[in-house]
Amino acid sequence: MDRPFSLEDFKHIRHFRIEYFDAKGNLRDSNYHDDPHSAGLKTPAWFTRKMQKVDFGWQGTTRHVVINGRDFGRLVITPDSSYEIAEVWDDTEWC
Repeated sequence: MDRPFSLEDFKHIRHFRIEYFDAKGNLRDSNYHDDPHSAGLKTPAWFTRKMQKVDFGWQGTTRHVVINGRDFGRLVITPDSSYEIAEVWDDTEWC
């Protein structure tokens, strides 16, 4: 994937997904990496579904990328609760 903004440099920002979509709507860059060793994938699906029903009031935002009047697409910043959910799961002691 061509990464025009090098958003992968922001992969340490775990609680937000930052994505750049070109003017045609194609994903071109992102800080999100689907790491098979991440804690989120160890969290049971049933627990993730239950936790995702909790509304924390977080909202995403979209910013259009316009240079000299030309539309180059949009940056979308979205809250990503998967790491928080994984941390809650990991901190929970099951008897």
